[in-house]
Amino acid sequence: MRFVYLVCICFSLLLAEECQFDDSVLDGIAQMEGHPKRSFGYPYIISFNHKSDILKLTVDDRWVPIDSRTIDCLDFDRCIAVYDEIRDLGITNIDLGAYQINPKFWKLKPEEYFIFSKSRQKACEILSDLKKQYGWSWETIAKYHSSKKENNLVYQKKLKNIARNIQKEQEIEKISKPKKLYNIKVALSED
Repeated sequence: MRFVYLVCICFSLLLAEECQFDDSVLDGIAQMEGHPKRSFGYPYIISFNHKSDILKLTVDDRWVPIDSRTIDCLDFDRCIAVYDEIRDLGITNIDLGAYQINPKFWKLKPEEYFIFSKSRQKACEILSDLKKQYGWSWETIAKYHSSKKENNLVYQKKLKNIARNIQKEQEIEKISKPKKLYNIKVALSED
């Protein structure tokens, strides 16, 4: 009986953390927010929303520039060190990690910006908050990136296409995977 109770608790915890948005939407956002010179979901990215802020950062081996406003901090520990320096410098308008979450608006523990699964969960929470505030629509989802109409419309269009392509790939993958049959043995004891 205790085993059944434990399984129920674990299952309910899993459901509580499940995102109400389809993976294709979250993957689409990660793909759009990620840097084109890095692979999907690459978490060690810091983008400066004011290009001049990048010039304030100490140039050393903790990071490499990717473009005029984005750096690759190479690994988790270096990202934390660089982010600490950025905060010490008073730079607040930056986007962090695979989902490019701006800590000015969305407070997380520093390490959570650079762990893909944690930033994905936060992205889901951001989308859920937006949905509560504005209702369900692609415009609402695109507010993740921008509330400005022209930027929002461009983001919507790109995200719809990416999400649609991801869904097609998932369907093809589902169809092409061979069905597996599993034999499960359950042992019950009276202990």
